[in-house]
Parts: sequence; C-alpha cells; structure tokens
Amino acid sequence: MKKSRSFNFLIELLIVIVFFTISVIICVNIFYQAKIKSELAKNISDATLSVQNLVEYLKVNNLDNNNYKYDDYEINIIKKEELFNKYIVYEIKAVDNNGRELLKVETTVDIGELK
Repeated sequence: MKKSRSFNFLIELLIVIVFFTISVIICVNIFYQAKIKSELAKNISDATLSVQNLVEYLKVNNLDNNNYKYDDYEINIIKKEELFNKYIVYEIKAVDNNGRELLKVETTVDIGELK
C-alpha cells in the first residue's frame, strides 16, 4: 500500500512537471515572437519617418540614385523616369538588414519647383 502511494505521488509529480515545462515553452515562444514583431514594427516606423523626410528633401533638391544606410535598415532612392520634362518619378525603398522590404514608396516631384 505504501509503495502504491509513493508511486502515485511520483506519477502526479511527473505529470505536473511536464505540464509546467510545456507551459514555459509556449510562453517563451510567445514572448520571442512578440519581440520579433516589435522590432519589425520599430524598423518600419523609423523607415517611414526617414522616407517622409527624404520625400520632402526630394521636393527641394533634385537627386540622382542614392543609398542611405542606417543601423537597422537601408533606404534606396531610384530615379525611375522623367515625365514630359516636367516631373521626376522616384522610387524609395527601405530594406532591413535581412533583405526584407519594410516600405516602398513612389513619389513624383515637379521639376519646376526645383529650379
């Protein structure tokens, strides 16, 4: 009878340990995924602000193709085409260090404003 009680206690203890181990694994995974999504959201937000600043700068100055390197991402400005010798179309793309595209914007600048 005594062996049966200690055996039952051991089985219950093992079941509780397995349950908490699985719970910890799931919680750690959830927090890790949240951290990754938070970093991506931060990079997208920072890239958006930088692109907005560059678009404003493009409206004042005529730029050729340029790359701007930041800590967590890079912004590429590509002069795509000139329309009717009056407008320039730029493609601005922000890419993170893993090559994942964070943001892509096309903007048109009036050349008359630049002169």
